[in-house]
Amino acid sequence: MTDASLTASAVMSHLAAQEQAAEQFYRGLAARFAPQQAVWSRCAQACAKNQVQVARSYQETISDALEVGYTFAGLTLDATPVPCADALADLAAAVEQALALEERAASAYEQVAECAEGLLATIPRTLRRAAEIRRRNAALIAAL
Repeated sequence: MTDASLTASAVMSHLAAQEQAAEQFYRGLAARFAPQQAVWSRCAQACAKNQVQVARSYQETISDALEVGYTFAGLTLDATPVPCADALADLAAAVEQALALEERAASAYEQVAECAEGLLATIPRTLRRAAEIRRRNAALIAAL
């Protein structure tokens, strides 16, 4: 998703939708790959936590005045769909797709955090924290 006039609301909605899709993906993997259920469930919980934390930070920080006057000019958001857990052939494919998902998510959070530097400090800080959580998910997945 690219637009010279992406609003903070549009960006945060995109991030929330991506987290929700990732959470569902990991819950599907937890159901499909029982021996690794703890890792997939932890990743799903991290996605849910990110979704809540980013939304809360945005809601507590952004006022209508800021929203109207602030856009993320030139920001490009990755619209790559989250894979379907049931479509993955085996654990190796699941790990590969999950690692790619975590990298895209962490990069998106870092990119938006950089663009949000002009806002109050709480939003970029929350976005960087979400990126770090996604990188920790990747480390857990890589260990499988």
